[in-house]
Amino acid sequence: MDTLISASLLGCDLSDIAQELKNIQQAGTDWLHYDVMDGVFVPNISFGEPVLKKIKKHISVPVDTHLMIIDPIRYIDNYADCGSDIITFHIEAAEDP
Repeated sequence: MDTLISASLLGCDLSDIAQELKNIQQAGTDWLHYDVMDGVFVPNISFGEPVLKKIKKHISVPVDTHLMIIDPIRYIDNYADCGSDIITFHIEAAEDP
């Protein structure tokens, strides 16, 4: 089994995301992990669709989007259109996964 490294955008220096994206790629990271939190399904709030659209232009590794939101099915197409290569969500957050 191969090991993949997925660097989380939440762990970067948010004041210099452009440089952090370069660092991620130069380090040989396999994926970028992109957490989406709505403040309802989980208590924190994080990035949304507009940020993903911008960063996708600056990174060549696949983006693994983790939807920690209420009704994630409603947003799957939006995040795919914004550049998500992989989308995961919590089964308990969807009525009919």
